Amino acid sequence: MTLKSNIGLTTLAIFTTLLLLEGGLRLAGEKPRSTQPNRYLAETKSWAEPHPILGWKNRAGTFHSVEQGNAPMTFDQTGRRHHPQIKAPKNSPSILVIGGSFAGGYGVTDQQTFSYLLDKTVKHHQIINFGTGGHSSWQAYLRLQSYLTNQNNAKPALILYAMIDDHRNRNIADFSWINYLTTRNGEKLIPPHLRHHNNRFKAYKGSTVPLWPLEAHSALMTKIHQAVLLINHQGSESEKNKVTLEIIKRMQQTADEHGSTFLLVMLTEIDPELMKDLEKTTIKMLDCHTPGWHRNPNLRVGGQGHPNAAYHQKYATCLKQWIDKTHLPAQ
Repeated sequence: MTLKSNIGLTTLAIFTTLLLLEGGLRLAGEKPRSTQPNRYLAETKSWAEPHPILGWKNRAGTFHSVEQGNAPMTFDQTGRRHHPQIKAPKNSPSILVIGGSFAGGYGVTDQQTFSYLLDKTVKHHQIINFGTGGHSSWQAYLRLQSYLTNQNNAKPALILYAMIDDHRNRNIADFSWINYLTTRNGEKLIPPHLRHHNNRFKAYKGSTVPLWPLEAHSALMTKIHQAVLLINHQGSESEKNKVTLEIIKRMQQTADEHGSTFLLVMLTEIDPELMKDLEKTTIKMLDCHTPGWHRNPNLRVGGQGHPNAAYHQKYATCLKQWIDKTHLPAQ
């Protein structure tokens, strides 16, 4: 048999094997990669715009939530959530809010966010809300650094990091998270994140993951690409907690360096092991979540979405009580 014949038979065997694998996966219910974008990022002009350091930020303008009610949400040029008709006294100290969509108030109007409700009731301080949908603790920390290093911004009296448990996955860019972040062109987003390997923390910049050739048409290619992503972006619960604890410690240190009070606010249940580690620190913490809130349709937009106006009111009440008991600088 000639070399040419051997090559032909080998090619045919490989091709046949690939067809059989593809057919088997299809019979098992597997499908080629869907380029359907994440619905929160699907608008032609999304509320989120790319940012070289943060990964993305709130875009200036008014945008409508994709959840029930399609609440209008307004942001200014810096990405700050708009608080209508509130004029803080000149040179009044600020309370800086950082975090994800729960902090930013995704799904409720500008007048329904807990930050706006606080702004109406807290005297001598203005609330500056940079909560951004999809942000992790790490991205919130990057936002904090960006804000504090801007000489045009006065140091805040209070830095309030609003945390949800899913931030632990986002902080290391876990596969479950990046597999959820599909853009309009079908790419996956890998946000800026922090990893812990060999007793060292290493920060990574944000990036995108283009589709592989034929991935949109082949279940086999899709499975192979997913396997590669899973290998590179899978972390243990221990790593998630170590990374999250490290980020919160850095927030605390940054606040101390700038003479600000730091408060960690829990807006959902937090992993018990992480809580044990946090309780060993001197970090100020406030638990504002309602147990079982995710099973309570009366606290969610449309019964199944983000925290609704009623839950934001609960958050605001919880925070107001803490602030009233705390002697924050009045000027």
